[in-house]
Amino acid sequence: MKLSCLKGENNMDMIAEILQTDKAAAGKLEKADMESGELLERTVKEAQELKENALKEAEAYAAKVGKPLFIDFTGHGCVNCREMEARVWSDPRVQEILRNDYVLVALYTDDKTRLPESEWVTTENGKVLKDMGRINSYLVQKRFGVTGQPNYVLLDNEGEQLVPMRAYNLDVDAYIQFLQSGVEAYKAGK
Repeated sequence: MKLSCLKGENNMDMIAEILQTDKAAAGKLEKADMESGELLERTVKEAQELKENALKEAEAYAAKVGKPLFIDFTGHGCVNCREMEARVWSDPRVQEILRNDYVLVALYTDDKTRLPESEWVTTENGKVLKDMGRINSYLVQKRFGVTGQPNYVLLDNEGEQLVPMRAYNLDVDAYIQFLQSGVEAYKAGK
């Protein structure tokens, strides 16, 4: 199964992928990028090393590098997701934690990309899911009980949730606490 991950030749490629068509948010992140010197550059390089964009691959990679996994449940058309990226993820303190302490992946629940038949998923009731968004949405709902975006979950290297997941909330300090508590829980479990 495929999922989107933060990737790109440089930070601006990653920002463009994250923000899609939100020019105002892109401008804010571009400014934050220039001020901080780099925007999740190391995390982008780590994500590029994933050979296939699959959650299992991301989990295996996080285990390989000894970091928890940060999963971003998002959507291309999610306005609140773009607002979180522009107003919370652009904070240099958030960038530093994400850059140094996590492997990031994004599950797009509205991605219309049709997958090869070998990657289709059949639900318990026999419905065949053929596109990336429906499969990601099904996975997110089944595994984490989430039906909306944005939502963020932090996993250890066994796939266990480290702390309660977080949804849309523009409180940067609370988001930093969420990220730090995940790192602390990860270190305590090692």
